[in-house]
Amino acid sequence: MKKTLLLALGLGTALAASAASPNYLQEVKSNCADVNRQKVDMTVHTSAPVAMKLKNVNDVATESRIVTKGEAATKCPWYYQVGLFFEGLDSEFQGYVMPTFACPPFAEVSYLNASGKATSLWTYGVGDKSNAGGETYTSTDKNLTVSYPMTYSSAPILKVADGQTWQPYGISEKSGNISGLVNSVGVPSSLSVQHFGGNWAPKTQDGKYAFGSDCLAGADGYGILFDEPAVPYYVESARMIMKGVSLKNGAELTLNVYKVNDDGTLGDKLAVGKAGADDVKLLANDLYSVTFKFFEEDELGGLSEVAIYPETALFYAFTDFKGNSNISFESMCMNWPYVDDNGEIPASYPAEVGYFLGGDKMAPFSALFEDTYSAPVLFVDALMGNLDFDKNSNHFANDGGSLDVAVETNLTIFKAYADNPVQYYAVENDIPDWLEISVSYDATKGTVFNFKAAPLPEGVSGRRADVSFTTVIGGREVFVATQGDASVAGVEATNSKVSVVDGNFVVESDNATSVAVYNLAGQKVAEAAFAGKATVPAADLAKGVYVVKFNDNTVVKVAK
Repeated sequence: MKKTLLLALGLGTALAASAASPNYLQEVKSNCADVNRQKVDMTVHTSAPVAMKLKNVNDVATESRIVTKGEAATKCPWYYQVGLFFEGLDSEFQGYVMPTFACPPFAEVSYLNASGKATSLWTYGVGDKSNAGGETYTSTDKNLTVSYPMTYSSAPILKVADGQTWQPYGISEKSGNISGLVNSVGVPSSLSVQHFGGNWAPKTQDGKYAFGSDCLAGADGYGILFDEPAVPYYVESARMIMKGVSLKNGAELTLNVYKVNDDGTLGDKLAVGKAGADDVKLLANDLYSVTFKFFEEDELGGLSEVAIYPETALFYAFTDFKGNSNISFESMCMNWPYVDDNGEIPASYPAEVGYFLGGDKMAPFSALFEDTYSAPVLFVDALMGNLDFDKNSNHFANDGGSLDVAVETNLTIFKAYADNPVQYYAVENDIPDWLEISVSYDATKGTVFNFKAAPLPEGVSGRRADVSFTTVIGGREVFVATQGDASVAGVEATNSKVSVVDGNFVVESDNATSVAVYNLAGQKVAEAAFAGKATVPAADLAKGVYVVKFNDNTVVKVAK
């Protein structure tokens, strides 16, 4: 079996050594097309716009998991998104006046109507905020799913059945909804899970900072949740903003990175972030930036620097500072508090992203605040690569054959891409010996993957290969090659079978009684219970490759 096109890069695992991944961030930022957006300097407010009251930590119920989507939180959000992040501050700690979403190109991202009211109309742009201009579209679907090209677009507007209109950033009916952007170029300044950035060092009513290194009584640290992405992406470092930071005698700040399981519990620790005195930089007025680099720990306690390629939700736990006399900071900076025109928490406050930690348990910040909502801010320096094939499958003749597949990708932002494009790609599974794959690029045709199948050997009725591709900065695309009796639209595995009829999945099995369908980002998109045979509605799902899992442990990949 052939594992890669040219070099392994380690992309099939959660971590890839940074020694194999150069510092692309500076190069990409200097060569990426951008739109003209007014920047604002970072400012920090040291008091709340409302009187801030905190509950006693010991009176707040804690659990061993995060608040998962769909559960009733203390104050449940009316609106959230899937596969998108907010664009955070850049490396100079400046932000844009216009709030911005960030997502990879060519990947499906979703805006969910969680208002409890029927959708009347979605209005959204694709490329309409780029220099070249674009188009405006509408949809009456309950939830809006969009696959953006490599461009800048206006954020969607949702109008519900009673005539109320919302945009993703609107938290003040009096001052109106705030217009937003969608950056699908894949090169955000940074990623955040809160759209105003870190500009509040909150004080309690007695005038003291609430979230300093002495922490709240009963709490050991703080956590920030980054939801699962549409496709894997590349994370090189993370940054916080703090007031009055002091690290003595070689002390380091620690940011542990955990995978989040489907049930909300924390899974494996993927990496540990470390920030020493050299990573703390003065911005202005006793305000500091703190940059964490990521490391993987070996069995002997040694550390090797890594980049992270997350494809699940991640939980960043900031801890191990309480009680350490060599570490002190006056306050972590928080997102500007969510309050409406009356100084009350609005219905539009975001999903649970901030947590305080106590031992092996946690609780969301919404359970701690009495009169507002906020959470610590973390910016991750990330790139969001992706690729899109014009064909995702091919049935080769028994005597072999060759097929060219045109590829759209944002890897063209790299200066050296045109000279040797193959070095920017890898595969996540094995390439069978009967299939050869090569990559070429020229200014006229762009990127082309060539798939060449060998003749089908005598005595072999058919064969199939599902090859999953990724890039050095994330993304995912699958190509299915078949030959002989093997089928793309329907494939038998043990006694369970899946076929595609009128865009729906028809499942059959003698043993299984239920089935779940997942997209290649690992998101469950359909499920059904059945006896013998059933049709799983899938006509509304986008074209592509899906993973069908039966409860008899049979797994089938199918293209539609």
